[in-house]
Amino acid sequence: MAVRAGAYMKSGGMNMRKAGEDFYFLQKIIELGRFTELNSTCIYPSPRPSSRVPFGTGMAIEKWLQGRNDLRVTFDPGIFYDLKLFCKLITGLDYRQMTAKKIENRLSEALRSFLSGNGFEDNLEEIKNNSATQNNFLKRFFRWFNAFRTLKFVHFARDNFYGNIPIEAAAGELLSEIYPGKKAVDAVNLLREYRILDAGQFA
Repeated sequence: MAVRAGAYMKSGGMNMRKAGEDFYFLQKIIELGRFTELNSTCIYPSPRPSSRVPFGTGMAIEKWLQGRNDLRVTFDPGIFYDLKLFCKLITGLDYRQMTAKKIENRLSEALRSFLSGNGFEDNLEEIKNNSATQNNFLKRFFRWFNAFRTLKFVHFARDNFYGNIPIEAAAGELLSEIYPGKKAVDAVNLLREYRILDAGQFA
């Protein structure tokens, strides 16, 4: 990640957490707006094990080597389809006509359960009552349903509704979602297809 000095100062700088400091910093930066993707360089994370931090790549590798973690599985794409529908509803409805019940009736059981345990109805009303425009409402809403709360839902949905699935299965399903009818029969071909996607070689 790269930020301008002014934005770094405005967000209060990096915190002193033992792990996830980049995540929490980016969450603050995103709220400032005017962000973009930086695709002109490439970073290769180190696969070295580490017990220095409570979570992250190093800890995951350490647990894998100890037989306490399976790196061959990942999140079920269904979790992200749930989030996609939720965001579509929030951004597509007039906030003045929006109610928690109207939203929840169209969501998955996983999201309904998560939202009910996170004060969705009260927060939605508070945000609506303090918003003068649709744009203002969306800014306030996604300040509440931010990256941290999104990640909490992803873990909640995995632990209580979806479980993990093999990486090849998840990657294959996502590829078919992006390009209906397109399939890759094994991990090597899946990797090849995603590299083509990253390079922007077909639309």
